[in-house]
Amino acid sequence: MEKKIAIIGAGNLGTSLVKGLVDSTNYQPSDFILTRRSLDKLASYKVEGYAITSNNKEAIGSANIVILAVLPQKIDVVLEEISSSMNDKQLIISLISSEDQSCLISPPFMELKSKYDSSLNLSLL
Repeated sequence: MEKKIAIIGAGNLGTSLVKGLVDSTNYQPSDFILTRRSLDKLASYKVEGYAITSNNKEAIGSANIVILAVLPQKIDVVLEEISSSMNDKQLIISLISSEDQSCLISPPFMELKSKYDSSLNLSLL
């Protein structure tokens, strides 16, 4: 099975992770779909062979690994946006950093978790 990894919120943290994974030689730029509201900030990644989009749902639809790297104050909006596009075969990894981890028990997060019950793979780094 082809691996496709969606990085939702490809800012500093998301792009640093992607660069490290590609530098490890275990991944290729074509393995990644990077999302960001401002696509001009990802233009150099497109040239290198990464897929880029500002459409989070589109990125989720073709990914089997989803890495959430958005700002903590944006997670509720992003989860509401993408939850209908997710499935129980996807591994979800959160890189969301905050002293206040309440975003991880917010209604959209808990709704997503309960939607897939124990079949949803949630990983918090």
